[in-house]
Amino acid sequence: MKLRTLALAALASAFVFGTAGCGMITPVGTAVQANEDLTSDGQNAQDDDVAIRNAILVSNNEGQLSLSVSFVNDGAVQVANISLEGQLAQFEATSGISKTEPGDIVFQSDVMPGDLVDVEFQIGTGNAVTVTVPVLDGELPEYAEFAADFAAVPAA
Repeated sequence: MKLRTLALAALASAFVFGTAGCGMITPVGTAVQANEDLTSDGQNAQDDDVAIRNAILVSNNEGQLSLSVSFVNDGAVQVANISLEGQLAQFEATSGISKTEPGDIVFQSDVMPGDLVDVEFQIGTGNAVTVTVPVLDGELPEYAEFAADFAAVPAA
């Protein structure tokens, strides 16, 4: 009887551990700490010494797009020339991390939320980098300001 109980316990243990698979040793994805190199909803790129982080366009559904982007600059202050469909805007990439605020960079365009748009970034005298940026709307709370606050701002 004891042998049968021991065999049954061994079989049950093998079944439990066998069906658990690699999940027992795989790290949980939500436990990984995010950092500035990871993307939220936007796209990342590198232009010489300045990193372009989480670039997205937020549409107000009235033909205007506000650019939300962060620049990580390990060097001196540089001007970022940003162009979309022939329109040019500038932003100062200060030393450290600088982020655009709602209405800082606004473009006119008939693209719609869900589209992907090529945006060209040229930092200082470096080579231009083209980044395919997603277009979002203000439905997500973190982007609502970008859709609402720039409605009266003329395009750059």
